[in-house]
Amino acid sequence: MQIQRTTMADAVTDRLRELIVSGEVLVGAPLRQDELAQELGVSRTPLREAIARLAAEGLVTSDPHRGAVVCKPSVDELRETYEIREVLEVLAGRLAAERCTSQHIDALAGLLDEFEGAPSVDQWAQLNTRFHMSMYAVSGRQQLCKLIATMRNRSELFVRVLVASPGRSKRAEDDHRRIVTALSASDPDAVEAEIRSHLRVTVDSVTAVLEEPKGKLT
Repeated sequence: MQIQRTTMADAVTDRLRELIVSGEVLVGAPLRQDELAQELGVSRTPLREAIARLAAEGLVTSDPHRGAVVCKPSVDELRETYEIREVLEVLAGRLAAERCTSQHIDALAGLLDEFEGAPSVDQWAQLNTRFHMSMYAVSGRQQLCKLIATMRNRSELFVRVLVASPGRSKRAEDDHRRIVTALSASDPDAVEAEIRSHLRVTVDSVTAVLEEPKGKLT
């Protein structure tokens, strides 16, 4: 489990984010720096920096009695995050529709086929990120894609709630195929409509889970 990479703070941030969004570190759990430093094989300095970065992403918060803890996602946070994502991703999608080639479509279609063989929530979520970020990269707007990546990191827990709910991942995959169809037609309006629908259905689905009396993340 130990990690070795040139930029240690980046490596620790990536690994700690993975532990949180995969559920290995539970929602509400305190991040005990001595234990984590030993587990990851790093000093506390890059670990403290990683925790600060994840706090900026919204995955970690500070508890006055327990220190840094993993955030429990709320419906209000869900809605605000996806409102921001919708603005950014619609812009990237429209730009991608104007620049998309047959090679881009083939690459995205190949990613769609991989969803059917994803054996776990973790792998599905990773494929989901690859699909969306590959699509938005076609826009050619690096700063825009960085902003989208940041907001997607903040909403990764919500994606995993969605995927863990029966039948909901299949709906998301169908949405992806409609987005690719709109891209292949070079139709920015259709791409925008599909992205908006996809994100709003996700919000509705995850809201239903979070508001259940015994929701998955309570």
